[in-house]
Amino acid sequence: MHCDPTASHYLKLVCDAIFCTQGGEFRNEIIWRYTGNSVPKNCFPRKHDTIFWYSKGKEIQFYPERVLQPYSELTEKRYNHTDQDGKRYKISALRGGKQEIIYMKEGKYCDDVFEIPVLRGAERLGYPTQKPEALLERIIKASSNEGDVVLDCYHGSGTTIIVADKLKRNWIAIDDSPIAFECILNRLQQNKITNFEIYKTKTHEKPTFLRR
Repeated sequence: MHCDPTASHYLKLVCDAIFCTQGGEFRNEIIWRYTGNSVPKNCFPRKHDTIFWYSKGKEIQFYPERVLQPYSELTEKRYNHTDQDGKRYKISALRGGKQEIIYMKEGKYCDDVFEIPVLRGAERLGYPTQKPEALLERIIKASSNEGDVVLDCYHGSGTTIIVADKLKRNWIAIDDSPIAFECILNRLQQNKITNFEIYKTKTHEKPTFLRR
């Protein structure tokens, strides 16, 4: 669940009551950090949003190895040896004069601070709460497999759905805003996604529910 700092503390209590009392667990408070040029006069610049991660039960799907991040330049310099297969490694000194060879992995695991830029350029649609595809790609890759169902209860601009489709997940999208519904239909069309169904709920005259 994504929210900004004005509401995160209230919504955390609600989510705790829903998930943690029904056999689920709180997993992470993820900070989505971004940069920009705003310099307010009466406070520090606000450059992050909060994402709460909960699970329905004790067992979860979690694949951090799918979203490895590049090592820093300083870390890469420490792996200053290369074997005959071209793999980089470093030599660490152990107690007793022994040495250990440590190979450099493909990347480092993400921590709970996601450094992902805000929307720029062609990806921006003008929808006020639109998220970058890179943010949803990291979340969906790390927590689901191909063929799984991704549910977005407030689909807004439809970023979650577009990314889920690209990653070969099934999806369900819900929103009661006509503007959001028009936005997601246009976005699905632009991405040539046609294999979905549209539904109405009992309380709305206009369609509010899409499913692939």
